[in-house]
Amino acid sequence: LSNILDFAANDKDNINDETCELLEPYLRFDEDAARNWSPFAHKVLDPELAGKASGAAAGLCKFVGAMVMYHGAAKIVKPKMDALKVAEAKLSKARAELEAAEAELNKVLAEVAELDAELAKAQAVMNTLKESAAAM
Repeated sequence: LSNILDFAANDKDNINDETCELLEPYLRFDEDAARNWSPFAHKVLDPELAGKASGAAAGLCKFVGAMVMYHGAAKIVKPKMDALKVAEAKLSKARAELEAAEAELNKVLAEVAELDAELAKAQAVMNTLKESAAAM
């Protein structure tokens, strides 16, 4: 039991397509004989059927089916998760560049404010000189 729990916790992403393909005949069953491609006349890994023999067997059947379904879902989700990681890395880089650009902008705005203050002082001096020249 501990091996199964360890597998479910740590190795479930290591199931390969071949293993799932080999399990297909045991997991898929159709009541219609024309559509049933399983070599068996009944559903082999049926938890209800296995539960008649043992509760542990029923649990194992559910576990195998769940792992195959997990693998199918993981094949769809994994590329999206990888793309998400790449997009998050790009976003992080862009945010860092934005912070650097905003810091530079704030520095330039501070310099502009200083220059505006100097300009205002210079214009005040110029106006004072013009007034004194006009008074003469």
